[in-house]
Amino acid sequence: MIRGKEGFVLNKKPIGIVTALHAEASPLIDYFNLKKDIAFTKFEIFSNNRISLIVSGIGKIKSAVATTYFLGQVDPVCVINFGICGTPKPDYKIGDPVVVNKITDVSGRREFFPDMIVKHHLREAHVTTFDTPVTMDMAVELNLDLVDMEASGFFQSASVFLQPDKIAVLKIVSDYLELERVTREFVTELVQTKLSEIDNFIQRFSAVQFENSGVFTEEENLLLGELSSRLRLTTAQNHLLREWATAYKITSKKEIAFLNEFLHAKIQNKNERLLVFKRIRAKLGVA
Repeated sequence: MIRGKEGFVLNKKPIGIVTALHAEASPLIDYFNLKKDIAFTKFEIFSNNRISLIVSGIGKIKSAVATTYFLGQVDPVCVINFGICGTPKPDYKIGDPVVVNKITDVSGRREFFPDMIVKHHLREAHVTTFDTPVTMDMAVELNLDLVDMEASGFFQSASVFLQPDKIAVLKIVSDYLELERVTREFVTELVQTKLSEIDNFIQRFSAVQFENSGVFTEEENLLLGELSSRLRLTTAQNHLLREWATAYKITSKKEIAFLNEFLHAKIQNKNERLLVFKRIRAKLGVA
């Protein structure tokens, strides 16, 4: 594993970024020296040897379609939805970078949870995705933190290809739901002022992914696979098992062979499976 001059871990797979607007993308394109890839004609994609960025267009459907296309074509090691968002709360300042820890889709009535195992210094918050722009009165009444129009579509599509810990949503607060003030020039200038913080988060997030890609030995990968099969874990539970085991190995620097004891657990129903799953969680030191 080697690092590029900006500190990024280099690997055959790039880091993926999905933005809705050219105004959001252009500062990143310049900062990371990305070049338009003419091999792609369905969407505009800009790349170098470590980052690939796609411009999706506005709205969760466009974001979902672009993300599906992007992950199918580019196959990044991880992916970040980056863009602006609004807020009704004055304790958020214009220009604040915020890492999203929960996404609610209003029309679909669904919730999604990115798994942030990377340490960072940014504020975390809940974003609510709407199909149309939101008024201040509505946002205040619903006691919303952040609002946008892409995050739920992005995350739902990305989770088909990647585990939740490889998916991140990074937003910059652009307005207090006063869309008439959010011009292309304003958005570009706002992103430009936060490039070092964006860069730092991308470095931290991507470094964890590359380090985690080789965190388990071959025997440990077989053990986790056998546990998932024997316990008949759901896809979500299997993702959680790997996330917990990854966090345990990174923090403790110890093997996970002790999980072999759970291969002999007798599972006859969902309740028994859940009890064993909770015991595994406790063994891995997850609160």
